[in-house]
Amino acid sequence: MRTNKILTGGILLLLLGYYALFLAHPINLVTADLGRHLKNGEELLKSHHLVENNFYSYTYPDFPTTNHHWGSGALFYLVWKAAGFAGLQAFFIALSLASFGLFFWLAKKYGGILTATLLSLIAIPLLSERTEVRPEVLTYLFSGLFLWILYKFRDNQLSARWLWVLPVIEVLWVNSHIYFFMGFAITGAFMLEALLLRHREQLRKLSIIFIALAAATLVNPFFLKGAVAPFAIFQNYGYRLVENSSVWFLEKIIYIPNILIFKILFSILILSFALVLLKNRKNLSLVNLFLAAGVSIMGWFMLRNFVLFALFALPIASMNFAPRLTSPTSLPLVGRVREGGGKKEWLALGLTALVFFLALSGELRAIFPTLPSHYSLGLDPETAKAAEFFESKNISGPIFNNYDIGGYLIFYLYPRNQVFVDNRPEAYPADFFQNTYIPIQEDDTRWHEEARKNGFNAIFFSHRDVTPWGQTFLKNRLEDPDWAVAYLDEYSIIFVGRDSVNSGIIESKTNK
Repeated sequence: MRTNKILTGGILLLLLGYYALFLAHPINLVTADLGRHLKNGEELLKSHHLVENNFYSYTYPDFPTTNHHWGSGALFYLVWKAAGFAGLQAFFIALSLASFGLFFWLAKKYGGILTATLLSLIAIPLLSERTEVRPEVLTYLFSGLFLWILYKFRDNQLSARWLWVLPVIEVLWVNSHIYFFMGFAITGAFMLEALLLRHREQLRKLSIIFIALAAATLVNPFFLKGAVAPFAIFQNYGYRLVENSSVWFLEKIIYIPNILIFKILFSILILSFALVLLKNRKNLSLVNLFLAAGVSIMGWFMLRNFVLFALFALPIASMNFAPRLTSPTSLPLVGRVREGGGKKEWLALGLTALVFFLALSGELRAIFPTLPSHYSLGLDPETAKAAEFFESKNISGPIFNNYDIGGYLIFYLYPRNQVFVDNRPEAYPADFFQNTYIPIQEDDTRWHEEARKNGFNAIFFSHRDVTPWGQTFLKNRLEDPDWAVAYLDEYSIIFVGRDSVNSGIIESKTNK
């Protein structure tokens, strides 16, 4: 038994190391949201100002928006001030690994070490779909805690008093990430199972907690508006994002390796339920069925949900593949798998070690392109140089910038300069993107009209913008006699008036 525990610990450490390899890449603020989150935290903690409008932008500074992740911004800012970007990234990785550990523990407990390990090796590359420092990492952690508490309560391994931890988590959740509705969804799945199986005492206790969760969502600075934010955000969303697009749409326009992994894991999940139904329908866990259906639909309809799908699929499929034992509650649910012999542990350890060292050596990069080419923590120093150049030359706005680089400019240039747009579609009127932002990049006549109207003094662009309008705009500006490239590096390009460059006021600089 002690040997098995040591082997299991070794397997978990190797799996965590394998996952960490996908996460240990330099932070690129140019296309990330992180810069804005840090600035939100700074505004709150230094200026005591909770951001609740679009005041970073000069186009719509008073446009109201629900800052549903303000708590994450404050947390990230505190960690960043104390430990820098490297410390912040280490903190994010720790939260990510803790989240995975919760789901793996459930998979191992109910499905056995070998099944849990094999499924983890498939799921971990899918988790790499979201490796930037984002507030959603708290959703992964809180989802795991909800699932852990509710499974143990259902199986009579925790008293009902533990359920009161869930509303406390929900208060933190509603103030840190818009996916706080997952708390309701997970609890609701357990309630629905108790209802259908007529377990009245469980249903009564869970119903009380569900009401407490509803009350907890109101404990936010925006009250009812904050509580309904997940259901209202797409009512004003004028810009299509890759991360919010469906698998079917993305397959037609772009190659994303993780789509294949998603389909493989989805097929395994479906197969696991088929095996349960073929062997003994009484062993079908309704909770698992409801949760699997929910996260699968979320995954098919939004790329950003791949991580949630992978995390939930891990324990659910493990339970379905496991040998069936009688549950302590006499429900037709999965019981604890008896470990024995150590053979499965040794096999799982060998497979995990092999995959880990192949990934570490770079041999798996051809299969999993999301593995970094080199491993490091902290800010990619190259990304800061464009902002440093802009500031050193005392270039002032108004700035025209593209969507992707908005958070970067907010972090480095605010408050001296505001942005034309940033990467929050909900913070701008929906017609702004369709009637202004996109047309002025596609149509040169519209561009010159808007340039005269706003008096643009500089263009600050992420030239890795692959949108058709972004590429058209860059091509036109390179051929435009009124504008000249003042700065160019691997990520960013800065244009200023050609007269400024020709007169020597601003010296052109290229970093490649």
